[in-house]
Amino acid sequence: MRSILTNIEGVLRYELHAASFTVTVTFDDTKVSVEEIVERLSKGGYPVSGKPKWVQ
Repeated sequence: MRSILTNIEGVLRYELHAASFTVTVTFDDTKVSVEEIVERLSKGGYPVSGKPKWVQ
């Protein structure tokens, strides 16, 4: 997962939360969309479930 997120232009940082099987991703929405991040993670073998939570 780290290598996928690191290679997405627009992802600024991320935090993996192993205990809850979640990840927090901070990204520039002018460079990448949440849909693109979800697609790349899914294609890389990390299917995403649930709805994203937005914090501004």
